[in-house]
Amino acid sequence: MMNVRITPRYILLATALFLGNALATAEITPKPGNT
Repeated sequence: MMNVRITPRYILLATALFLGNALATAEITPKPGNT
């Protein structure tokens, strides 16, 4: 029904999950030079 209203929410949710996953991965696996 309200796809236009749900779309931005999904984008924000996907972005939050992506950023959270990236941050978690970066913390779990310390990269060389990121000391």
